Amino acid sequence: MNNEQQKHGIARVPHSRHLRLVISANCSPKLNIHQLFSLLMVILTFSTSFPAVATAQDDSVEAAERDAKVDAKADTNELLWFAAGCGVSIVTFGVAGLVTERYIRAVSPLAESEHPDAERVLAENSESFAALLVVGGGCLLGSAHWGAEAYQPSPPSARLMGKPPQYINAYVAAYKKQKGKTQSKWIDWGLVTGGAVGLIYFISLIDDL
Repeated sequence: MNNEQQKHGIARVPHSRHLRLVISANCSPKLNIHQLFSLLMVILTFSTSFPAVATAQDDSVEAAERDAKVDAKADTNELLWFAAGCGVSIVTFGVAGLVTERYIRAVSPLAESEHPDAERVLAENSESFAALLVVGGGCLLGSAHWGAEAYQPSPPSARLMGKPPQYINAYVAAYKKQKGKTQSKWIDWGLVTGGAVGLIYFISLIDDL
């Protein structure tokens, strides 16, 4: 400390201590608090916006599925699928009746035969024929149902113009699923109705023999 500094009562600050004071001044507590507050505001903003976006997307998906079900039912020609089911059943039972008629006429000589094994052979052949008839008819009727459900056409592209991607994806998936359900429902009604008519025809053929 020189005489001038002693005269004015000023003490000399060491160089290292001066650096620490400068660093402390630059790292002001007020600045740290301000930065922390800004960071918290950013976090709160994003945390509140994410649920809103998710809710909006969920609402869009629900609206798409609801619209798709209504449109799929409206686009389905119910009478056409009902008629297709009736046609399949009538043809199936009709073919079964004609084949059965041919079979009975073919085995009639064996039934009238006095051979000791005639009755046994006739019973075995009749069981095999009946099993073949049931399996074949069941496959045809089942194929009609599963074919109607598997056939799922896409919706008209013009209907989805200007829609967001999540809406389009949900709409297309729900539309195809509902189309398959509606088509299989009406073809099943046709299969039952046509089956009743075909069964009457089948019995009438058998009774005439």
